[in-house]
Amino acid sequence: MSHSHDLKQIEAEISVESHRLQVYNRIKQILKDGPVVYKSRWFWELLQNAKDAVGLKGTVKVWVNLSDNEICFKHSGAPFLLKEVMQLIVQGSSKSREKEKTGRFGTGFMTTYVLAEQVRIKGLLDDKEQFDFILDRKCADEIEFIRKQDESRERLNQSILPIQSFDDIPYATSFTYYCDPNTFQLALEGMNENLLVIPLVLAFNSKINEFQAIVGGKSNRFEVVDRQPLKSRIENVLCETVTLHIGEVKKEIKITALSEEDLSVVSFHDSDTSFRNLPRLFFAFPLLDSRKLGIQFFINSESFDIRPEREDINLGESEDEAIKNNKDLLERAFEFIPELLLILKEQGVESLHKLIRISSNGIDSWDNEWLRKKKLRLIDSFLEAEIIRSAHWQGEKKLKELVLAKDESEKITNDLHELLRVLYPEATPELEMLKQLTQTIDDYKVLGTSQIEMIWEVERLCEYVERGNILEDSELFQKIPVAEIRWNWLNSFYSILKLKDRKLFSEYAVILNQLGAFVQGANNLRTDGVNDGELLNISTLLKKELRENLIEQKLTTVLNELYPKLTREEVVSNLITSLNKFSEEEYNDRDLRFANARMLKWLIDHKDIDRIKAFQILVLSKSGIIKKTFDTGAKHKLLAPKHKWNVDFPLFAELVRTSDCMHNCYVDFLGNEDFVYLEENNCIVQTPLIKKKERLNKSDLPKLLINKSDIVKFLNEQGEPPEIELNDFVLFTGSDGHIFKNRQSAKGALDILRFVLQEATVNDRDFNQVQTVITGDGIEVQLRKSLWVGRLQEVQWVYYERDASSSEIVETGELPSSHNIAKLIEKVEELKQLIKTPRSAELLGLIGVSVADLIRSLLPNKREQADWDKAFMKLLTAGLSAEDANKMLNDDKTIEEFRKREKNRELIKRNQKLGFGLEAKFKNLVEGFDSRFKVERRPFGSDFVIEDDFVDIVDGQQKELLFGFMNKLIELKVTGRNYAAMTPLQAQTAVDRKEDFILVVLEVINADFSEQSILDNAKAVDDIGYIIQQKFSEYTSYTSSESNLIRDDNKVQIDIGDGGDIRFRVKQEVWRESKSLREYLELLIKPEL
Repeated sequence: MSHSHDLKQIEAEISVESHRLQVYNRIKQILKDGPVVYKSRWFWELLQNAKDAVGLKGTVKVWVNLSDNEICFKHSGAPFLLKEVMQLIVQGSSKSREKEKTGRFGTGFMTTYVLAEQVRIKGLLDDKEQFDFILDRKCADEIEFIRKQDESRERLNQSILPIQSFDDIPYATSFTYYCDPNTFQLALEGMNENLLVIPLVLAFNSKINEFQAIVGGKSNRFEVVDRQPLKSRIENVLCETVTLHIGEVKKEIKITALSEEDLSVVSFHDSDTSFRNLPRLFFAFPLLDSRKLGIQFFINSESFDIRPEREDINLGESEDEAIKNNKDLLERAFEFIPELLLILKEQGVESLHKLIRISSNGIDSWDNEWLRKKKLRLIDSFLEAEIIRSAHWQGEKKLKELVLAKDESEKITNDLHELLRVLYPEATPELEMLKQLTQTIDDYKVLGTSQIEMIWEVERLCEYVERGNILEDSELFQKIPVAEIRWNWLNSFYSILKLKDRKLFSEYAVILNQLGAFVQGANNLRTDGVNDGELLNISTLLKKELRENLIEQKLTTVLNELYPKLTREEVVSNLITSLNKFSEEEYNDRDLRFANARMLKWLIDHKDIDRIKAFQILVLSKSGIIKKTFDTGAKHKLLAPKHKWNVDFPLFAELVRTSDCMHNCYVDFLGNEDFVYLEENNCIVQTPLIKKKERLNKSDLPKLLINKSDIVKFLNEQGEPPEIELNDFVLFTGSDGHIFKNRQSAKGALDILRFVLQEATVNDRDFNQVQTVITGDGIEVQLRKSLWVGRLQEVQWVYYERDASSSEIVETGELPSSHNIAKLIEKVEELKQLIKTPRSAELLGLIGVSVADLIRSLLPNKREQADWDKAFMKLLTAGLSAEDANKMLNDDKTIEEFRKREKNRELIKRNQKLGFGLEAKFKNLVEGFDSRFKVERRPFGSDFVIEDDFVDIVDGQQKELLFGFMNKLIELKVTGRNYAAMTPLQAQTAVDRKEDFILVVLEVINADFSEQSILDNAKAVDDIGYIIQQKFSEYTSYTSSESNLIRDDNKVQIDIGDGGDIRFRVKQEVWRESKSLREYLELLIKPEL
């Protein structure tokens, strides 16, 4: 007997029992995990069922309401097959065999029981029937589970009723859950999270075109209103932008997707939405654990091999075919992302920088090393993508082109960012963007990218500043050309370093010193309490460059707290000590001399007289530079540098030693007011001439007294004279080292004499003045004003050669006298003339030297000395008083007239001498030229010309000579000028005898007065009467004005002398255009030949 039918029945019963047991256990596990685990998944299972409840071309609307601990999910999908309703009860699934179905209808539905174990299910059946029943999973054990499952089947069967039409039911299918409060609250949280993903789900699932959720009384309506295709640069890849409206106000959301047959990569246009913690992988619906993928784009593929719980995909390290497929899909999706970024940029999407963040998140079961490498490739493309927009620059920039400040401290980051903005204004983003981008770069670093050059930490900025070395050569200087901004920048930079780590100042050369160089904060670095550039300049000259260790003054805001202050007092003391220590040999260095002079100038400017008195100044001796201090108690003090006064006292400069004067280097740095200050403080005398009020000693007082015996009247009871105003020349004494002591020679005596006559009397205008001083007893005493004059009289300073034939010098100086002064100057012509000047004569008289005796002594022979004596005797015996004689000799006009008469006498003598010679030669050469020529001498009158360079021929009777032959009258003139002068008488004769009057001119330059020279070089002007006629007419006309007379007519000009003498000046061109005398004489005899 066959039992096959019984076996099949038994097998079916066993299978059913086994399946029921599995479902029971699975539900219990889900309920055990609870709503915390499945608070979001229940929604997606229901939404998948709604999406699957439509045909190939159909769409569905979904409505969800969560309120009053009740959750109702409705959709407008197609009617159920009865078998599909039974799947909900039995918890089986047949969707895996249907390509267009996403969920596992039945088994996935089990996760919704976390909301409630009893579900009311309403819907339509495809044969125009409807149902409404309670699916009850609340049970204590598997027996009760099986019983309630059977009861649920019966309730379904009993609820099926016919329906007339489907059209009147907008949401035919609904699932209603009655939750306890705790579960409902978790469901609310999950639903709020789910709502963020809804736009993506609608973008991925074109079958769901409308979704509405009422959550806590707030309506959230999502509707796809447009799908706009775009052009993609990747072959066979489609691009579209999906536009959705949300809520009653219809807020617009745009999503752009790149898609091919089984893969889509999308992004929100609102990058803030993309940045939220949302699932990144979709299998039409979100894979909830894919939030850990670590990218900001969303990838959808229903070709993914997903885990049963729909949490993520299989992405392990094995070579499993499913894993390989998932990796291929992700790799292709990553290749889409750079293109999607560019498309988003073209669409004007803002804040694209938020989309390029990639983190190292992953799931432990994934092949994360493989994923890391793919992310690194994606990072490389992000670094090169020109997508970063900012208000700080135009257009877009690449991430790798940016300059991003970064530090653990937010304050330091912000301050660092502001500094970098100054350096790179078009590469530093806004502060908010900065924070986002630095986090992105941090994530890149974790993944292992090496391209992080855009990050600037404090240390890198230190290296940047240090690299400049010298400020003016640095990039910093070029980038911040405005000095004030540069100082502010550096001060802010130092504030950051102080806040970050003070060690940075010593680790990096970033502190700007006063040489403009960046240095490390060594122990000898100081802030500037000197505040004096001149002291620092002096230190430079001394090779003690203080600026090297002094912080730039404008940068002490922060650094004052870190480094000690160098005081001015320290610097001044150190500089003076150094200057005083230099040897005299070392002072041959020009820089050291200048440093000494500038230090003295600084001390004067600051009125530091105590230091000035102790300061060692420089003088120049024959052996070289020597050092001295100012001797404020000395009677004869140091002189100011020669270069300051030698223009006015060049002769005194030759007398005085350079060692008695400050070095000339001080002239370059000290002004007049500085030398005045030194003189007022008894350090120096400014010029050789001293005007002072002084109480003289008994040896000097007689030198001023007119009457030496008055000295007794002049002294007080203590034997002291009163203070007297006097003039003197410094060092003009016979003391050791002074002028009279140092010039004990004939040359020295000459130099002294030359000085006193030529220079001292000019500069000391009081040298001849006498002052009256009234003593305490009311006695008047007369004194000289100038002490040096008395000293000149009483010091033996004259040295001279004994006689003209001997070179023996008087070894002992003598007091000045006419005799020894004459001996001294007898070979010095300039001094022989100088002593005759009134000023010199007066000085010599004051020192007891008779100028008359001196001049007589200097006459070359006894005859002239006798003439001199006669002149004095005539003057003395002429009955003139001394006063009258002085008046006559002091009358310049009288002397000038006398000298003029003497000059004319000399010129006439010269002309006579020339005339006698020329007269004879002229007569001989004319008569010798032809035997028929007979020359007569004709005295013409005393109206002739007397000039230095002009000769009229005159005879011994002071008569001008004319020459006559062949009825011709010849006027012969010798000239050294560019004209020949004719008197009015000569001019009148020329005009009256035009045809016969000949003017013969011989230029002195050619006048060797030989007969041949006269014939060849003398010019005969035979038409002079015609040439001069017009000017002579003007002269004789009473109506002619002086201006007409002197007017130049190119050939003749009338000259009116100071005494009213009239001369007709015949210009050089007149005779140079005429024939030579030879040619003229030949012309005279030619007709006879």
